[in-house]
Amino acid sequence: MAVAPSVFERCDDSSGKMVEVFREACRNIGGVAPKTKADPANLADRAFEALIANGYGQFDELIRMLAPALGQTGLEHLKLRMIDLSKRPVKKPAENDRVEIGWSSSGPIYADEIAERSRVSTVPFALTEIADALGDIDFFIEQHDEEARKVPKIAAEIARRLLSAGRAEEA
Repeated sequence: MAVAPSVFERCDDSSGKMVEVFREACRNIGGVAPKTKADPANLADRAFEALIANGYGQFDELIRMLAPALGQTGLEHLKLRMIDLSKRPVKKPAENDRVEIGWSSSGPIYADEIAERSRVSTVPFALTEIADALGDIDFFIEQHDEEARKVPKIAAEIARRLLSAGRAEEA
């Protein structure tokens, strides 16, 4: 799994076959991780590093797969790391130091912009996965602002979780 980012950087996976290999490996880690009896905080740190390098979606199922091995302690540790990341936007370097990595119709695409977009999408995704793994419905709801909670799909997800927790009136 650690080689995934470098493999994707060097290969064309337009068929989606390579990402599927890594996703299957991720699912397999879920079965192996509990048997290793790894330290939950250390495992959470490794999961955090993987999640912030999830540029191709290869680790999308990682939290769900590792939840049994992480347990409450590891999930809480991962949650704190993600919350900390949410408070640390990627710093924009001085104009002369910015690295151009591409071009679009609106101009250059910079590495710092891509890193910030990645951070902005990774944190809420990870926090909702952690909320589900912890069974913390209220924390799941907190991940969506008032406006987002009115979107039918999100409202239905929240209602489903509330109903399964016996909180029908809130649903």
